[in-house]
Amino acid sequence: GEADPEGKLYPADVGKRLQIEEALGLTADLSRAWRPALYIGMRPEKLGHPKSADWAKEEKDATIKKLREAFLAEELPRYMGYYADLIKEAGGNAFLLGEDLTIADIAAYQGLNYYRKGVADYVPADCLDPYPDVVAFLKRVEEQPKVAAYKASKA
Repeated sequence: GEADPEGKLYPADVGKRLQIEEALGLTADLSRAWRPALYIGMRPEKLGHPKSADWAKEEKDATIKKLREAFLAEELPRYMGYYADLIKEAGGNAFLLGEDLTIADIAAYQGLNYYRKGVADYVPADCLDPYPDVVAFLKRVEEQPKVAAYKASKA
């Protein structure tokens, strides 16, 4: 299409598509791992806790903090290792699957960049800093001309 005239975002090659689907799965898995820590602050009753209006603020905040800090200590490092491995296997200085930006890179960028925004309580905006390969990958995605133009249009 117009956004991808060279067909690199989701190439016709079945092998490359399989790699892309696996990388998309990694991003989905990270999102699923984060979900309880996210929803505890939004819909605690879905996780077996009282509704926000019925839950003592101190207890709710302590539970949110505990879940989010556990995610940062246990889950985030594991997933950042998976991303770092993909980046290294692809040559270390490009994208998740090689020299060409794919939809897997865009999805990973969107999912990972969330953690750098500092919008979730107890999740500092610098939480990805210990993962330089991942941070460098995010920068490479941001520097892609179409991505940079899109981000500039939203600023």
